[in-house]
Formats: sequence, C-alpha cells, structure tokens
Amino acid sequence: AMHPPMLYTGYIGFSLVFSFAIAGLLTEKIDKNFAKYLKNWLFFSWGFLTLGIGLGSWWAYRELGWGGYWFWDPVENISLMPWLAATTLIHCIKLVEKKEIFKIWTAFLSILSFILCLLGIFLTRSGILTSVHSFAIDATRGFFVIALILIIGGIGLLIFGKKSGKIQSKTVSFSFWSKNGAILANNYFLVVALFIVLLGTIYPIFSQSIFNQFISIGPSYYNKLFGFLIIPFLAFLTISYSLNHSEKTPKDKIVNRTNSLICLICALTTSLVFFYEKSTSFLQITILFFAILCAVLTIFSFLNNAFFKKRGSFLKKFFSLRSISAIPVTLAHLGFSLIIAGIILTSSFGITKEMNIKLGQSVKIENYEITFNDVNYAKGSNFVARRGAFEVNKNGNFYETLYPELRFYPIADKTTNEASIKSGFFGDIYIVLGQKDENDLYAIRIYTKPFIYLMWLGCAMIFAGAMVRILNNSPKKLKKLFDKKII
Repeated sequence: AMHPPMLYTGYIGFSLVFSFAIAGLLTEKIDKNFAKYLKNWLFFSWGFLTLGIGLGSWWAYRELGWGGYWFWDPVENISLMPWLAATTLIHCIKLVEKKEIFKIWTAFLSILSFILCLLGIFLTRSGILTSVHSFAIDATRGFFVIALILIIGGIGLLIFGKKSGKIQSKTVSFSFWSKNGAILANNYFLVVALFIVLLGTIYPIFSQSIFNQFISIGPSYYNKLFGFLIIPFLAFLTISYSLNHSEKTPKDKIVNRTNSLICLICALTTSLVFFYEKSTSFLQITILFFAILCAVLTIFSFLNNAFFKKRGSFLKKFFSLRSISAIPVTLAHLGFSLIIAGIILTSSFGITKEMNIKLGQSVKIENYEITFNDVNYAKGSNFVARRGAFEVNKNGNFYETLYPELRFYPIADKTTNEASIKSGFFGDIYIVLGQKDENDLYAIRIYTKPFIYLMWLGCAMIFAGAMVRILNNSPKKLKKLFDKKII
C-alpha cells in the first residue's frame, strides 16, 4: 500500500523542481541562490521516488510469485526515467552551487524530469498499455493528459529555448582527469541510459499505433545495454574518489594511492571468490568487481575524510561538520553500489527449479533439501486457497517450514500465487505452489536468491541519504542539535 503514495510524492515534488527552473529562466537567475533553494526539493523528490521504486520491486518479489523484482514493464520504466534525470540533475546542481557551471544542464533536466512524470501519468491512465500498473481504459482521459503534457512541456521547453542563451555559466577550465570531469562523463552515461529506457518504452507504442506492427521489447534489450553501460559508469565513479575537483590530478597519484590499492585487492578477491563458486559471464563478474570496489572506496573515503584527518574522540569526529556533510553522499553512493551488487549476485548465482512432485517427495537444490509434507485448504475473506507445507533442511539440519498458497478469488475469477519466503543473511529460499494434475502431481517452483536484500537495503540507504541531505542544509544547526541531544 505504501508503494503508490511514495511514487506519487516523488512525482508531485518534481512539479516544484519544474517551477523553480521556469522561475530561474524567466528571471535569468540560475546561480548559487537558485541551487540552494532548489536542492532541498530535488532531494525530497528524488528520495521518495527511490523509495517508491524500491517498495514496488519488493512488492513484485513478495506478491506476484514469479521470483523476480523488475520486469522492465513500461510503467516500471516510466518511474525509472525521472529517477535517471533527477540523478543527473543532482550532480549538476552541486556544481551550480559550488562553481556556477552546468547551468543549462540544470535548467533542462529540471524541466525534463517533470515532463517524464507526466508521461508516466499518460501511460497509466490512457489505457494504451496492458499492465499490472494500468488504472483506466478511458481514451478521453488519455487525450486530456497528452494535451496537458503538450501544454506544460511545450511552454517549459519554449521558455528554455528563449532564455537558455542568456544563462551564462562561469568559464571554469577543468581537466578530464578531475572530479568535475568524472561527474560530466557520468552525466552523459545517465542521459544515454535515459534514452535507452525511453526508446524501449515508447517505440513499441508508436510501432503499433502508426505502423500497425506489434513489437515487444523484452528484458534482454535493457539487460544487455545496461550491462555494458554500467561498467564505465562505475569505473568513473570509483576513479572520482582519487581525483581533485577542478585541477588535473597527476596520473601517478591516481594509480598509487594506498587506499585505492587496498580497495582494489578487496574487491578483486571477493569477486574471484564468487567466480570460483559458480561460473558466470565475464561481464557480470566485471560489474560485480566495480560495484564492490565502489562500495569499499565509498567507505574508505568517508573514514579518511571524517576520522583519519582529525583528532579527538570518536563521537566528536562523527558529529563534526565534515562528517555530517559527508554522510548523504556516502549513503547514496554506498546504496547504489549495493543495489548493483545485489542485482548481479542474484542474477548470476541464483537458481530456479521447476518440477512436479507428489506429497512426501523431496527435492535438493544447492545445500537445501525440501520435503513436501502436507497440503490443506483454507478460506479467506474473499478467497479460497490450497496451502502446501514444505520442510526445508539446510546442510542436513532443520531450517524452516514454508507454506506457499495457490489462491482463487471467486468474484474476480482470478487465481494468484502467494509465495512463501525464508530470508537469511546469505539470501532467500523462495517456494511457489502451482496447480495439481490428474496424477496428483503438484507443480512447484523453487528459487534461491543470494543477497537479494542488498537491493532494498540500497534503496533505503539512498532514501536516508536524501533525507539527511535535506537536514544537512544547515550543518551547523544540525551539529548543535546533535551536540545537545547526544554528546
């Protein structure tokens, strides 16, 4: 129930981001003050959109019974697109505030993020999609929403076109081998990712409407393109920890920094351990390597800036202005790294087993032995259910009893699966009960999902980082609060 309101809160927030951009363009004042007032609403919207996406993937995993969390459904994509635009905008607004550069980027992305939110409304309310996310089939409503997009987006882009030439960024020379250069490179990668999602979402609709050709773009399109795109993105992100902000960083300094070398060894070792356990593609191992490297570098960077360069007690260091200011970016980057690591670990090392078994039979999957002990029937307020009982033993010892259900809703004439999941530190064991045939064989699906919780932990960390960043707008006041209440 929390998934739609969180998304809606994020979408609503982007209307303020859009309004700030229009005001800044009309007054021709996109500067440090503009960035100061915009960034809180940007972090607010981006944080709640992240939380909404995370809750949606968690709901799909828990409730739909197919063992997945993201199907590249068009409306899932629509929530991802403003998130990608906002992530790019966050890094631009940071440089507007500090250096007064990337002003045109900032204005355009602020307008684009809200247009993408309106596009999501159109796709879900127009009936143009057949999806679990579609809410209406009223064509007139779709025409109204598309007219709204054309008016709001058209006027916004018209103002941008008229005023963007009068918004001058400061001329700041910075090298490709600088933190600003890495941010700029990753902004381009995010925009390319946005275009990939937009093309894959919109093109089938145009093909069907204009050319009367039904084209389905499946997950393989997105997985392959994002797989290759994420590697240079993570590479620039990890390199940025060794770079200075504006001036060129000597190459020997980048390569020979001790912390980077230690992190490199840790990430490489961990990746090789997973590679030894189960063979997988070189692409997946490379992504995993960079994700772990980025996570370790993020932690080292925080500790180095907040603790190793200061004297005093642990609490004094932790609640210093430097530490408080570093918490949001640390949480956001670490959360993003965990999401990528969770996706790769689950897709690379997870196992799916589908079979038909009778009562009393057992099946082995990795170090689990699962016995189908019983089946009974239950009645809910608006459904009837067939409920199985599966005893799970791990490494020869009792682990858990799982109770998946096959539910039938008479009023809706609909059958659904209610998966039963046991979560642990190393991942989930996930069982789905299906139909019974004339030979008393029950269809079951068993999934192992190693470290899948990292994805939702990462989303929670990004949301927390965004909220701390809003509070951190006045770090001195926040420090005083911590001093009074804690220290």
